[in-house]
Amino acid sequence: MTATRAVLLVGALGLAPAGACHGGEASHALGGHDHDAAGTRGHGHVAQPAPFGFNLTDHWLDPWVHWHRSPLGAPLLHHFGFEPAFLGKELFVTYGWGEFDEGEEHEVEIELEWAFTRRLGVVLEVPYAWDRPVGEAAVDGLGDLAVVPRAVLAETERFVASANLEIGIPTGSSRVGAGEQWSLAPFLATWFDLGDWWALSSATGLEFGLDSNETEFFCSLGVSKAMRIHDARRFGAEPPHDHGHGLPAGLLAFIGEVYLEGVVDGEADEENVFALEALVGISYTVGDLFDVRAGYTFPLNGNSELDRGVRAGVIHHF
Repeated sequence: MTATRAVLLVGALGLAPAGACHGGEASHALGGHDHDAAGTRGHGHVAQPAPFGFNLTDHWLDPWVHWHRSPLGAPLLHHFGFEPAFLGKELFVTYGWGEFDEGEEHEVEIELEWAFTRRLGVVLEVPYAWDRPVGEAAVDGLGDLAVVPRAVLAETERFVASANLEIGIPTGSSRVGAGEQWSLAPFLATWFDLGDWWALSSATGLEFGLDSNETEFFCSLGVSKAMRIHDARRFGAEPPHDHGHGLPAGLLAFIGEVYLEGVVDGEADEENVFALEALVGISYTVGDLFDVRAGYTFPLNGNSELDRGVRAGVIHHF
């Protein structure tokens, strides 16, 4: 299990406050969008298409529409530790520090999420790590490249589900434990709108080491709550990114994540030993182009090698 995968296997609990005068599901709280006669939400020339439901045959080549909230107005928030069910066009720059029994690890990861169509997209991840083992010289090097194709299987007003396949490519340095083997990790990601800007998310799957013949199970679960702490219109205008689709400045999110992983097929002494970890953090929308966030990680049982850790970064919305 790579450091990148260990980060991805944390469930998600996200909170974010809503201003006193902005109701949870009121669409105007995110910029004054109303339903039009065609069943879409629009602002100026931008319109959000009606959900396609559980139809598996249509809309695969329809153009992706830039939108950061559900048809009912709930913000589509990104979590620290696992991939979302929905598509987007974002660039993530994340710094991570972890303290383990065997030493410390620092990592900077660049991640690009890119939607090709309404139902198809891809994620690219490249980490760079600095390891400081106890009693040994520090080492650093590039981690393995991960490519994650995504296909949205279902979309309703309150639910999104996608099939994902993370492909680990051994492009990294052996000095930091990378570059050793190919891996495949198919997983199902879901997002549920629970109402009043609460949402439930999950990501569950298996990771197969193609050279080690080891199989790991992982599951992340979480809940998010969004609130608006101030209205950008008080400052005289809507946010400057004039697409009518972005999250507004002043969206605050307190985030917590829980992550379970363990070997289900491999060395006998490692099978069915599951590590449980968690993250609590905060995210803030500076404008509809940028989010800044930071979180603290810690173990929930004795099977985790993690003692404590920190993650911080920036999301740029294209």
